[in-house]
Amino acid sequence: MARHSVLLFAAVLASAAATAHAAPAPVAPSTPPAAAPPTLQERLGYPADARLLVIHADDLGMAHTVNRATFEALENGWVTSASILVPCPWFPEVVRFAQGHPEADLGIHLALNSEWTDYRWRPVSPVDAVPSLLDEQGYLPLVEESVVARASPAEVERELRAQVDRARAAGIRVSHLDSHMATLFRSPALFDVYLRVGSSYGLPQLLEREGARNSPTAVAREDALLDRVVSINPGVPREGWLAAYRELLAPLPPGVYQLIVHLAYDDEEMRGATWDHPDWGAAWRQNDLDLVKSEAFRQFLREQGFVLVSWRDLGKARAAAREPARAGGSLSPRSIGEARLSIPPRLLRLEPGAATPQPNDQRFTTSDERNPTMANELDTFRQIWDREAAKAAALMRGLPEGSYDFRPDPGGRSIGELAWHLAEGDAYMSQGIANGRFDMSARPTGIERPRTIAELAPGYERVHRESVERLAGLTPADLGRQIPFLDGSERAIGELLWDTIVFHHVHHRGQLSVLCRIAGGVCPSMFGPNREEMAAFRARLASVEA
Repeated sequence: MARHSVLLFAAVLASAAATAHAAPAPVAPSTPPAAAPPTLQERLGYPADARLLVIHADDLGMAHTVNRATFEALENGWVTSASILVPCPWFPEVVRFAQGHPEADLGIHLALNSEWTDYRWRPVSPVDAVPSLLDEQGYLPLVEESVVARASPAEVERELRAQVDRARAAGIRVSHLDSHMATLFRSPALFDVYLRVGSSYGLPQLLEREGARNSPTAVAREDALLDRVVSINPGVPREGWLAAYRELLAPLPPGVYQLIVHLAYDDEEMRGATWDHPDWGAAWRQNDLDLVKSEAFRQFLREQGFVLVSWRDLGKARAAAREPARAGGSLSPRSIGEARLSIPPRLLRLEPGAATPQPNDQRFTTSDERNPTMANELDTFRQIWDREAAKAAALMRGLPEGSYDFRPDPGGRSIGELAWHLAEGDAYMSQGIANGRFDMSARPTGIERPRTIAELAPGYERVHRESVERLAGLTPADLGRQIPFLDGSERAIGELLWDTIVFHHVHHRGQLSVLCRIAGGVCPSMFGPNREEMAAFRARLASVEA
């Protein structure tokens, strides 16, 4: 489809030549030093000397007892984030929790290991597609060294993508990526795959400026959102748990940190899974749970002045750092490209006769606190999608009773079929974009076609809500990501959102309006008065003039 971009104009600045003097040449004024870029704390509205802390629960999905403890901690604010082991048996319980808690900050704990002797899991990918990721028993290996020695980077990438895709397809709003057992930080090849996968999904990743979870290249790209990741080491007795965490956290200077905890109940399930593994086992996880829920620990954090944040917060700071730079109110060509401005101008509701937008026209910046609803193309798409869906539902409510099977073209769709095609379009296209691939044989759930006119609008509104939620995890960074489309071509997600959802919707809603008229119905107003309203207005005007 035709893509539109903001037009940029470069102004040429002329300077007058200085008049020559016999006197000694004056000393040129020194150039003031460039202002330091804002810190991550400042980008989130905190002082530069603040200490921000993510309290992060690993291993969600591993077991029911882990889920119970982590859900409780998330709901009570004892932790601010968690990451999910997608290959584990209790992943479906996490999906159900995420559906009921869309605000929960949930990342993917990218897993290439299955570390418990008697409690194992396999890859998400078909095992014959990732043989280098399997041990002799057909599971993910027990230890990290086995992965480093045997894993094919191509198979690693396939499996990591399968884990992210499964979570997103299940409707989880993924906030970030990290690495189970830090395996992906243990070789350059694995680390490169980790960076590549995170970049392709546009998701923040766990990287630290000081420590093993980084590389000089990543630091140069300012990808590290954390200064350091801290966690307790083995050998701490239960009675020294709080003191050990105090010793970890109290000396930290201003910066951004993640504290990793492992939560579960010390019950039969957890003891059975970790029977020969006291480190990070059942008692350890109970101690961590008791710690984060304790008033003593929360009081310590308050006294130390730690500000609790989530990965969604860090993602906002990351996005703010990547916003188009403004020089004198204008946007640079490079930053325009990075922001991927591609909103068709007609969708921005320019008032009639509006002048061509100039580079400093604040209606067309990607982030403007005075116009937050147009913060970026993704926000704009969501608003327009919802707006057009409301118009479709209004049209369906205006369809004549008894017109469900009305079909003026024997080879075309009936009114009922065409109306429901709008719902099917939302469902199939949102599913394809969320999954990163389109499979028309994989029918989305809940799209069975209603059989009466009265059921169409409520059914469509339900499917639309589900489709919106399916794409809730998209970020502006996803818009440029290429995915395979039905015709085999690679298409950017930003283009598919407009083409396959909004424009497809408007096209078929227009057809439905025509059928509604032919069937004797009254089409509701879309952008101005409909035929009946205009006729009534003209009649009133004629009576006044008479």
